[in-house]
Amino acid sequence: PTAKDRALACTALEHVGILDLAERPLNALSGGQKQRALIARALVGDPTVLILDEPTNGMDLVSTTQILGLVRELHERDNLTVLMVSHALNEVANYVNRIALVVERGFRIGTVGEIMTEQTLSHMYGIPVDVDEMHGHRIVVARRNGQQVVGARPHA
Repeated sequence: PTAKDRALACTALEHVGILDLAERPLNALSGGQKQRALIARALVGDPTVLILDEPTNGMDLVSTTQILGLVRELHERDNLTVLMVSHALNEVANYVNRIALVVERGFRIGTVGEIMTEQTLSHMYGIPVDVDEMHGHRIVVARRNGQQVVGARPHA
């Protein structure tokens, strides 16, 4: 890599908060650190759109919160359009502006307020769904057999 390439890489790593890990191999990083490194790699190309496929899959609560916060920050600060695929409604609903919900019954696109309603989610998933707020965060709870099961997921 050229000096310019290294400078761009360091800037991107700093941008995502892992410049101190620049010399570590990718396979030595935690899940959250690895995801930050992959986002940094994408940022080196100065994209206008960032596409993420399940960016928090398999991560703990802290890493998930950090990655989603970083993605939101990149959108707000850098005016970066982010297209993110996720099955974790409870996680992403609190970090995005618009949702495209795709399930066997069809798809809906709209604001979080339009999509994250009991009526819409119950219709789309075909099961009773409760949507509530706790400390300013939306929570989706799917009811099954009269019992509540946290974390409704689309049919894959």
